Amino acid sequence: MVEPGRLDVAGKTKMFGVPYGARARMILIYLITQAVRTNSREIALGRSMRAWLEAMGVAIGGETAKAFREQSMRIAACSMKFFWETEKGATGFDKGGVVRRGLMFGDSLDMGDQPRLFDDTVVLDEVFYNAAKAHPVPLLEAAVRHLRDRSMSLDIYVWLAYGCTSSTGPRR
Repeated sequence: MVEPGRLDVAGKTKMFGVPYGARARMILIYLITQAVRTNSREIALGRSMRAWLEAMGVAIGGETAKAFREQSMRIAACSMKFFWETEKGATGFDKGGVVRRGLMFGDSLDMGDQPRLFDDTVVLDEVFYNAAKAHPVPLLEAAVRHLRDRSMSLDIYVWLAYGCTSSTGPRR
């Protein structure tokens, strides 16, 4: 379950809605993929939003950057609950978020090659990271890039990939 949340932005508490759409899915796929690849909760996003979007294979433009920034803020603010049921019928949940720290780009998309002292990083929430590590889903980058603008197609692709790699997935 994903719930909206609030963040302090520029000294003001701002309410953010639930992340949605293909852009939010691309952000999550990128974060999870990097966490599994590096075996770390800390994800380097690069020196600018431009570098991050290029790494995800996203065409760069003003509206795209604004939409990705908005979805990244929603992801940073939201909270999640993971529910499960054991084979013996016991149930449980774990509560957390997606991001523990980071995911607020302070730079402009128009920085170009201007050097910066530090890369932007994100530290994933421990509950989210542990769930991603416990149930990794290998995805083909080429397929994700091809489906990057289609929410339902990304959902179906991830669901099918999960089913092909998990004994509890949708294989039936």
